[in-house]
Amino acid sequence: DAINFYGNSSKLTPRSIPSVSALFKLMKKNKKMVIRVEGHVNQPGQAPDPAFAQQLSVDRAQTVADYLTSNGIEKERVTTLGFSNKFMLFPNPKNDTEGEANRRVEINVISIK
Repeated sequence: DAINFYGNSSKLTPRSIPSVSALFKLMKKNKKMVIRVEGHVNQPGQAPDPAFAQQLSVDRAQTVADYLTSNGIEKERVTTLGFSNKFMLFPNPKNDTEGEANRRVEINVISIK
C-alpha cells in the first residue's frame, strides 16, 4: 500500500506504518535485496520554495531509510533520492486525496543478488 506523509512534513501518516513495516519484513526475509527510497512532494505552490521542496523530498526518503536501518537493515542496502515535485501522480489534484498521493516515497528495487 502507500507510504504517505503529512503536508510540508517528513512525518509518516498513521496508515503508512503497515507499509513501512511490510517493507522491513520483506528486506529481512530477502537478505540480499538492495533498494532506493525515492521521495516526492506535492504540486508547486504547496511548498514555500523550491529548495524547501527538494529538501523535504530527501527528508521523506530518509525517514523510511532511517526506520529500516534503525531496525536492523544494513545501511549499504538502502539509498535515498529526492525528486521534489518532478514526478507527481496528480499534477493538478482535484481533491485532498489526490494531493496527498503526491506526498509519498516510492521503493525502487536495485538488486536482489
